Amino acid sequence: MYIYKKQPLKAMKTIIVSTDYSAPANNALDYAVALARSCKAKLVIFNSLEPPTPTSTASLAVPGVYKLLQENKKKLEKLAVRISSDYGIMVESFTNVSYVDEELEKLVRRHKADLVVMGMGGDSLDRRLFGSVTTSVIRHAKFPVLVIPEKATFLGLDRILFACDYKFVPKPCQLEVLRDIALKFRAEVQFLHIEPKGEIPVKAADSFSGNNTSSLEEAMDGLLHSYREIKEQDKTEGIKRGIREFQADMLVMIPHHTGFFDFVFNRSLTRKMAFNTQIPLLAIPWSVSPEHSTLSDIINPKEEEETAAGFSAVD
Repeated sequence: MYIYKKQPLKAMKTIIVSTDYSAPANNALDYAVALARSCKAKLVIFNSLEPPTPTSTASLAVPGVYKLLQENKKKLEKLAVRISSDYGIMVESFTNVSYVDEELEKLVRRHKADLVVMGMGGDSLDRRLFGSVTTSVIRHAKFPVLVIPEKATFLGLDRILFACDYKFVPKPCQLEVLRDIALKFRAEVQFLHIEPKGEIPVKAADSFSGNNTSSLEEAMDGLLHSYREIKEQDKTEGIKRGIREFQADMLVMIPHHTGFFDFVFNRSLTRKMAFNTQIPLLAIPWSVSPEHSTLSDIINPKEEEETAAGFSAVD
């Protein structure tokens, strides 16, 4: 166990929240507003109108699509003005005829956003649909994504549980967003490894008590943090137990190439996983660089101006 030291705080400046106006998305928006207010960050509300099928340049010029885009723009503008007025934060809105995951990459790069917030629903068809979009973004994103379960509410962050594999310890640069959040809220961070019953680490260096914690120690320097290992054959059950016993307010995971993340998000196991605990999940990409400069999409300002609609409101 470690205690706080005085460390410089890197302010979270921009948060993007993606919405489809569903109940899970509306709840994610409420959470993002509260988080932005606490961090004094700018909030960008984004809604994507999916391109007609088949997608073509000509289809974007259809009067009906343009009218729908303008109506959506006004709807988002009204929402941005209300939130800015009610909560005293800077709010921008943006809509485009595009796919969510592709447009989010462009928005993150353009705004140099620190975090993307998305909703995750329950068992209804509409909620599963929006949840599948969220899951797709998580799988491929090169930026941090905070997934908000439908019934989660922002009450501050006192304890953050990082479920990770000691064989895949992240580098300090990958944990910047976690560090920033923990510093802002003076939250305790616990690193949790789930070890299948009957399996014993080959050597001490392969466990949290070994030398592989050096990068974690560097990233968490000055923060209250600890390490824990749970013996459990079912990893989802182990994580749920860790959340419950640590009384975590947020779960953190890093998708990597071992298949563990795919295991967690397997549709048949979704209801068994942490979403049932009603706490947010912060997904940090395995590959990340400062200001998310690994994004490959190059923005064409002229093209965006022709099809996109944005707005900014400041209280």
